[in-house]
Amino acid sequence: MKKQWALVWILSGLSMLGAFSIDAYLPSFGDIGASLHVDREHVQQTLSIYLFTFAFMMLFYGTLSDTFGRRRVILWAVGGYVAGSVGAMCAPSFYWLLGFRALQGLSAGAGSVVGRAVIRDLFPGQMGQKVMSYVTMVFSLAPAVAPVVGGWLQVWYGWRAVFAFLSLASLAMWIAAWKVLPESLAVEDRAPLHLRSMIRGYWRVASHGDFLLRSLGIGLGFAGFSLYISTGSDFVMHVLHLPETAFAWLFIPIIIGMSAGSALSARLAMKFPPTRLIWIAYGVMATATIANLLYANLCTPAIPWAVLPGMVYMFGLALGSPAMTLRTMDLFPAARGLAASLQGFVQMLLFALMSAIVAPFVLGDIRKLSLSVAIGWTLSILCWRLGTRKGLVCHREVVEEA
Repeated sequence: MKKQWALVWILSGLSMLGAFSIDAYLPSFGDIGASLHVDREHVQQTLSIYLFTFAFMMLFYGTLSDTFGRRRVILWAVGGYVAGSVGAMCAPSFYWLLGFRALQGLSAGAGSVVGRAVIRDLFPGQMGQKVMSYVTMVFSLAPAVAPVVGGWLQVWYGWRAVFAFLSLASLAMWIAAWKVLPESLAVEDRAPLHLRSMIRGYWRVASHGDFLLRSLGIGLGFAGFSLYISTGSDFVMHVLHLPETAFAWLFIPIIIGMSAGSALSARLAMKFPPTRLIWIAYGVMATATIANLLYANLCTPAIPWAVLPGMVYMFGLALGSPAMTLRTMDLFPAARGLAASLQGFVQMLLFALMSAIVAPFVLGDIRKLSLSVAIGWTLSILCWRLGTRKGLVCHREVVEEA
């Protein structure tokens, strides 16, 4: 049990790097622009390039871990993240900052992608769902803590202190992973890295209709959360008219919902069939979506009512996402790393597209924001329903080991 909890904390901490890189510097957008002499749209690019590089590299971490082992890939990736954080802290100009944010994005995805494969390697069946729920519950603290920490660091020391904090935190995670993280993939189970086989494997997984639809269902479900993250700076300071140190009003209710949903998911994992739990979760999300639409169109945004629907939405999402994630990965039991990579890529690509395309459209307007969340939920449930309907998809084969 002690080893299990140690693994939960390590994998959660590694996954937190990605969330901290997004949320911690949101309160510093104005200071970065003033310091590096660029406007707000340019500063927004540092978030977009991070998300796009994060999504791109997620395509490869699973395959690399299937070939070289889980532990080695995580250690190299976290080392690269440390270098990117130090570089961003010392960036002399906007374009240097942009480049080091890209390096952070390329490195930050290993923890979440390879972590899922580690969980499936070590914990079969519904026990894996339970452990995944615990990891999600601990990980969910990051979006709540990061902007609060970043806001106070910004007030006290300026934006470079935020990246100094990320440097120290990621170095601590590298040391912890080096000492505690086990290697969960035996040498005899690893697949050789052949370019042709890798391309064939990616194509077979990506063209599997059930897998693609389920991955889109998960990613679109997270679209509401990603929009609140992408527009967090504008939502707090221009919609709710709060200062840089008040980001907790947005993130803490959301994370309370996420933590509570993850905790309940872990408790119910051995009692409820996954399918039933997933549809209950969609029902909770539907309630939150309707309440959010009504409030946005009938009331003036104010604390705490403007953020309560988001809390309920994240409760439902966290209740169902562990079962959804593992059911999708189980389509490819012999290539879990590759499946985890493509699943993470779809989710992060949607996050990046939301940040680059949808977020500018909803800035300053809570009605457009609530409508976008509702559209994301509708598309999510549609994709998941189609992806789990028997007889729908023509591609049913499982990727075999090379």
